[in-house]
Amino acid sequence: MAENKLMAKTNEVTFTDEDFAVFQVPGLEARMDLIRAKLQPKFLLLGAEIMPIVQPASTKPLYLHIAKHQRRTVYPPDTTLLAISNSKRGYKMSAHFQLRIGGNGVALLLSILEQPKLEAEYAQSLRKNIELINQLPKDFIVSTDHTKNSFQPLAENFSAALNRLTTIKKSELEIGRFITHNDPLWQNPSARQTFFHDTYQQLAKIYKNLPGS
Repeated sequence: MAENKLMAKTNEVTFTDEDFAVFQVPGLEARMDLIRAKLQPKFLLLGAEIMPIVQPASTKPLYLHIAKHQRRTVYPPDTTLLAISNSKRGYKMSAHFQLRIGGNGVALLLSILEQPKLEAEYAQSLRKNIELINQLPKDFIVSTDHTKNSFQPLAENFSAALNRLTTIKKSELEIGRFITHNDPLWQNPSARQTFFHDTYQQLAKIYKNLPGS
């Protein structure tokens, strides 16, 4: 019964103009108060929605992490996120799923950040399974900097991003989809949920082949 109620709530989750406006609020404490009040409750629900989609791609239990931004002392975050990782301690040390929101929109991602232990193995696996990348829909994007919601088309830029991952220290690679803040999708929670489900299913196929998954 409790699980049914939770799923009913996830069916209603979407992001609004008020959510995106959080990132226009000046000051660390003021913005963090709004992130905690408006965004993190939605992260809990969306995490519960995404987890069953991606868990079958992992041989290990997956855990939900919500960014706390505890190291920030002056500047407010330009983005905030939830992450789903096979490490209970954190998410940055291995490939993981992400949902990241900023003032310009929401990114749904498979992320490899900050020189993880298996970086070379990840790159090798991605090259070996390049057909999975090539089969992704044309609206998929790639990023090499997780601190910005700024992306490039995947098809034209993946090769360069993958080479960068193996040749430049502390390089990053993220693939997924980006939904702008004014996309009509946010007006339709059911369509939003379908889009999220399809995106994370596609990303899970790639994650499944990564070492350590």
